[in-house]
Amino acid sequence: MFARSVSLLLAPVFLDRKLSPRYAFAGHLAALSLILLSIFLWKIFPDCYIEGSGLTLYVENNSRISPVLYRAEELASLFQAHPSLEFLLDIAHIDDYQHLEALVAAKHPTMLHVADSHFSVTHEHVPLGEGDIDFSHVFSHLLHDFDGTMIFEIVESDAHIVAAKAKMTAILAQHSAAVAA
Repeated sequence: MFARSVSLLLAPVFLDRKLSPRYAFAGHLAALSLILLSIFLWKIFPDCYIEGSGLTLYVENNSRISPVLYRAEELASLFQAHPSLEFLLDIAHIDDYQHLEALVAAKHPTMLHVADSHFSVTHEHVPLGEGDIDFSHVFSHLLHDFDGTMIFEIVESDAHIVAAKAKMTAILAQHSAAVAA
């Protein structure tokens, strides 16, 4: 999806000119090289390949804007048919807490995309605290036993990501203290 987005973003540049297939191939090869380097050399991707186990495939829930893999029943059926698939839960794609509860019931996630959103907006990823999602409620009631990877899917700025990490650390610490008490 990222490659398609970049290609669409660059398309207007080439409306008046002819793009050489050689340059297009070189550009895609460079992008692929950076992706492979980030996985195998710089090791900045989560462990999706585990020695002895193989490749781990993740399925992410969609929002209403792309209704495939949006409904919890559809995801549950997919996970039942293919138990080795892991669930990447995008919290910003939920409609409400009942939707989130149904998604978690389909399969407990091992990875999260974390961003806030407004329940009335079909698809958005805003900084934590700027939407309707009560992350304290989410982690104390619905994902109280989550022990996986979190990826902050916030596009505004690095400062928003750093702030989101601090907020999430405080929420998780508060939850841990409540469980210990």
